[in-house]
Amino acid sequence: FAETAAKRYAGQGILWEIWNEPNLKQFWTPQPSVEDYCALVEATVPRIRKADPSGIILAPTTSGIPFDWLEECFKKGLLEWIDALSVHPYRSHPPEDVLKDYAQLRELIGNYVPEGKEMPIISGEWGYSQINWDKSSLSEEQQGQYLVRMFLINLMEGIPISIWYDWKDDGTDPNEREHHFGSMTHDLNPKPAYLAVKSLATALDGHSFVQRIDLESEQDFALKLVKGQSHAMVLWTMGQEHEIAIPVEGSEGSLKVNMLNSPQYLIDPGP
Repeated sequence: FAETAAKRYAGQGILWEIWNEPNLKQFWTPQPSVEDYCALVEATVPRIRKADPSGIILAPTTSGIPFDWLEECFKKGLLEWIDALSVHPYRSHPPEDVLKDYAQLRELIGNYVPEGKEMPIISGEWGYSQINWDKSSLSEEQQGQYLVRMFLINLMEGIPISIWYDWKDDGTDPNEREHHFGSMTHDLNPKPAYLAVKSLATALDGHSFVQRIDLESEQDFALKLVKGQSHAMVLWTMGQEHEIAIPVEGSEGSLKVNMLNSPQYLIDPGP
């Protein structure tokens, strides 16, 4: 199947992700198996590469970042076969919580990746339902804040691809978590999440991340981006909303900003 699909789309630089969340019983029955999954990857990769040399192969597409499960895959040679490591970093906590996990994951990769081989991390699926994983409720506004902050944190961490789950609500049951991941309602009315990511894409179109500016609190974020002679800054806080003073480059002055849970964009278009 993989070889046939790769032939069909050969030459288009497709990202081929092998299976979906094989560490969950619902996707790998009767029981998740590192040995069986790695056998599948080892058999599939050469067929894809032969059929589509332009393809980029991702694995193991895990639900969450299960370090023990991943390390067992690495021991069996997974990092020798693939081009990038795909994980689905779902969590009940705010997106910034992933920073410690990315650091631990990179350290683990470094212990097993072949010398000289780059191994990017892909955020292959991640989102927030308004019925959170810990069964707490997220407002539509909070969901929108988390969506944008997820993209920004991944940008800051050098994650080249971030896929949001979900485009629209899968249903209308008020008690079903799977029906409330969408950036739009089930009948395609934009939710705050849709409008928030639209603002992100508009404000930062074409900009590249430069650095996180050091602020007094680890809960405060200020990211610097550039686009030619244009400079941008994105600011938000994980904590209580408050005012801070940000130094202005090239002067002794500072800019007072109210730090909100919703990211704010400061754009200097340049000369």
